[in-house]
Amino acid sequence: MVASNWCPETSIKPDYSTRSFLPQTVARLTICYLLVLIMFQILILLLLALLNFHSTYGQHHASHYYGKYLGSLSPNSVHSVKGKVYAVNETAIFIEDFSYDGAGPDAYFWAGSSPSPDINGFIIPDSLGRYAVLKGYSNQNVLLNLPKGRTLQSIRWISIWCRSFTADFGHIKIPANFDPPKPINLGPIKGLAHGVSASAVIIMDAKTLFIKNLYYDGAAPDAFFLVGTGNKPHPRGQKVPDETNSLEKLHGYSGADIWLRLPRGLTVMDIDWFGLYCITYREDFGNVRVPKNLNVPPDYVFLESKVEPFMSCLTIFPGLMQISWEVRDQEIFFQLEGKVEPNQYLAFGLSGSSERPEMIGADVAVTFYDTLTSSVQVVDYTLKHKSQCAPQSYSGACPDDLTLGGRQDLIMISGNYLNGYLKSIYKRNIITGDPNADQDILPDEYATIVAAIGPVNSRRQAAYHNIKYTRANDLPIRIAFNKIPLNRNCSSLNTDNVISSSIRSPIKSRAWKQEKIRDTNILRAQIGPAGGDRGYTAITGLQSWGIAWWVNGKLIPEIVVQRGKNYTFIVEGGNDPSNQAQYHPLYITDNREGGGGQDPSMLDTPGHRVFAGVSFNRGVPDPNPGAGRYCEWKHRSGIDRANEVDSVEEYKETLRLDCKPGSPAIFTWTPDDKTPDVVYYQCYTHRNLGWKILVSSSFKLTYSLNLIAILISLLLLL
Repeated sequence: MVASNWCPETSIKPDYSTRSFLPQTVARLTICYLLVLIMFQILILLLLALLNFHSTYGQHHASHYYGKYLGSLSPNSVHSVKGKVYAVNETAIFIEDFSYDGAGPDAYFWAGSSPSPDINGFIIPDSLGRYAVLKGYSNQNVLLNLPKGRTLQSIRWISIWCRSFTADFGHIKIPANFDPPKPINLGPIKGLAHGVSASAVIIMDAKTLFIKNLYYDGAAPDAFFLVGTGNKPHPRGQKVPDETNSLEKLHGYSGADIWLRLPRGLTVMDIDWFGLYCITYREDFGNVRVPKNLNVPPDYVFLESKVEPFMSCLTIFPGLMQISWEVRDQEIFFQLEGKVEPNQYLAFGLSGSSERPEMIGADVAVTFYDTLTSSVQVVDYTLKHKSQCAPQSYSGACPDDLTLGGRQDLIMISGNYLNGYLKSIYKRNIITGDPNADQDILPDEYATIVAAIGPVNSRRQAAYHNIKYTRANDLPIRIAFNKIPLNRNCSSLNTDNVISSSIRSPIKSRAWKQEKIRDTNILRAQIGPAGGDRGYTAITGLQSWGIAWWVNGKLIPEIVVQRGKNYTFIVEGGNDPSNQAQYHPLYITDNREGGGGQDPSMLDTPGHRVFAGVSFNRGVPDPNPGAGRYCEWKHRSGIDRANEVDSVEEYKETLRLDCKPGSPAIFTWTPDDKTPDVVYYQCYTHRNLGWKILVSSSFKLTYSLNLIAILISLLLLL
């Protein structure tokens, strides 16, 4: 029955006669066998693909890449030691699903350079930086950093070692000539337009790029950091937030060093290129290639999010803030984490009242990301009054060292801030010996806690907690720090989502006064910036590409010409078609936007007639008459100052003219009676670089026509 389900039905009724039954049966069985064989082969291929995907995915995808695999601690090891060990970089290791029963009296993470584990090793501090006897672990992730001065290249093994019994509970070996994950320099960005360049693009880890000495004039209408796959940049790439986590169009850079983080679900293993790209005009401003099979460190923030060094955790403000802790001997370790903006703080500590949340008299830790130093800070505070700190009177909400007789008793272990997620790990003594500013922690007794979220002021001190705080009439949150709860009352706050800047409503900028050129028949056209929010787009109502024609030193002037007169155009917009970003032949057309070279079949047709700058050879357009050397008005400071000045004249003072070697293109145009009253000087290769030419008749011609009209009228009256 099963086999018959695999076999195709046939419209031929079986003949059970002796003569035909056997051949028909053999044929049907042969078909069934072939189908089963084919499906079996497909199944094998699918399994192989799945195994290959799992291997690749497990090694490289953002959610599984832990570094370079070193080996596994055998599950048959003493004291149930097991786990997979990865090299994060030359000084750090990650152990996935680490287990150890904790029964060894003097066991440590241990490493050495001898051929195999022995007493001649050294202690690797635990995830909290402690040189403490190991407790029990049960399928927990562990992130370890070697002591200062030690590297993976200098050791030959990592062990779980008991010093009392000189016993190895399990170990892995470090291969000879081991090459640990490390940052990779992709080389410089050689810019193609808008002054883009960078001396180096460095992959710091699987999600982090460091751009060194970046230049970009900021003038393009929608330029972004972009990554993608394929042989070259294209508009289907994915936007990368800038150094402020914004996905708005890029601002200018002048020799800046910046850090970028790839968006959610993406690592450097998933991309083939990184660059600056203008999406509207499909222009690559400069890029670098990303090679395959990278040996780079994993995302350190991701690794830390996979490590839970504390068994105890409590949510303070759901979705916003939580606290984890562990008491070890006479010290207590805290992990305070939450969602805040830069220069906003998280505060947690002991209430000024044992019965209810009370800010006055509270002893708290305040942690925040300091944008001035680009570092996470944790500060010991005492709250004597509901007011700003007044150190001269030792009053208000003050750091302990600004109170009479107080001192800082919190020790920072680690901290990071990324995409709106702040995490600080710090410790303090249970009894600090600072009665002027600190409360003692009694781990076996319940303590009422206070917490808040608010801004820091210009002095980097906590200001009023105007975002969130525990209120006196709230149900008190009480913790006995030595009592481990049955379950961690927390969920992960850390996400890879980007804090997008608030989307600004489009505001129509007040345009600069339109410049005009008249009474001259020599017109020199060069490339320059489009003038920011008050320039090209505001003047014309057309979306700028970031550059525009400057004619006789004026930004997209209206040019007034007369029919029957000769006008000489001297064009310096580029003559190298291989560099499209600097190839802007000028031509005169009745098309408002230009860019005729993007669809040559439409040239010299109604709506896109050509009057000068392009010649035709058997119907094939040739833009060479309007293609000369490249001259560009560039920003003196390297950054577009258009939005900082009041007039186009002031704007020009921020620019300088830079010309490449070569000769300009020169052509002459004579408007005639067939020339429309309005035409446009535009770029052949790109839309929206130029503007209007107003065509009028000469005074003599106008006077003659008017005189003829008068005479005709008089004759009709007679």
